Amino acid sequence: MSAWRELSRLPESPEYWQALQRRVGAVVAPVLAAQQGRERRIDRWLAGGVLAAAACVILLLLSPPPQAGSSLAAGLAPADPLARALLSSREPPAIGGLLIQYANREP
Repeated sequence: MSAWRELSRLPESPEYWQALQRRVGAVVAPVLAAQQGRERRIDRWLAGGVLAAAACVILLLLSPPPQAGSSLAAGLAPADPLARALLSSREPPAIGGLLIQYANREP
């Protein structure tokens, strides 16, 4: 019962409660503004990520399908004649042959 008596001492005037609301609002406003700024920044980053992912998906869908005759090894092989010689032979090539090919190569 004594707890209710403590509540009876609270001011009942609207001016007091409006002034309290203004004081609390003045203290809380900078904190809320900073939090809203962080939330907006996070929202922008998330939207940018979603747009980037959507662009990647669209680019993948619009790219032409690979040729039926091309193989994975042919697609990954470099255009260098030395590398083609190494990849196409079943046995390791002679070092002299590689040196000649390297010497004849254009810089």
